[in-house]
Amino acid sequence: MRKAMSIGLAVILMLSVTGCAKAAEKVTEKAIENASGGDANVDISNNGGTVQVQTDQGSATFGGGEIPDSIDVDLPSGGNVVSSIEADSGATVMVEYPDANFDDIVATLQSWVDAQPDDYTAFTSSGGGIQNQTWASDTTAISVQTCTTTSGGQGVCVSVQQSNN
Repeated sequence: MRKAMSIGLAVILMLSVTGCAKAAEKVTEKAIENASGGDANVDISNNGGTVQVQTDQGSATFGGGEIPDSIDVDLPSGGNVVSSIEADSGATVMVEYPDANFDDIVATLQSWVDAQPDDYTAFTSSGGGIQNQTWASDTTAISVQTCTTTSGGQGVCVSVQQSNN
């Protein structure tokens, strides 16, 4: 599904720049179907700001969406979902927090990690003005990073990937 999504997103970006949303939907559906061997449905809305892809293997939303039900990480409130993917194998979500404090977001997620029965490995890095904190277990990866938000301001971006193992 990742290869099909990559191909689809490249086609969407190329065609949505020209303002051909309906053509982009049809061409992208065909590209995903050819790459995955299954059916695909693509919906581009909000002048190309939101792209929803549904296949036999799962769904993805870019430019919005909801936190997938299968994500059980207790994310801080006040964030904007940038993208979400839900497939048979698991789910991924990216949430941005405009004007958020990196240390506050890290502390909230560290509390959640500390309360889990799974063993998590932590990794911290910083450089070039970017801070990053990552935790990983056998089934879950959480990454917190300072970032430029979709509105162009500085904020904090959180990415969570969980497998269904």
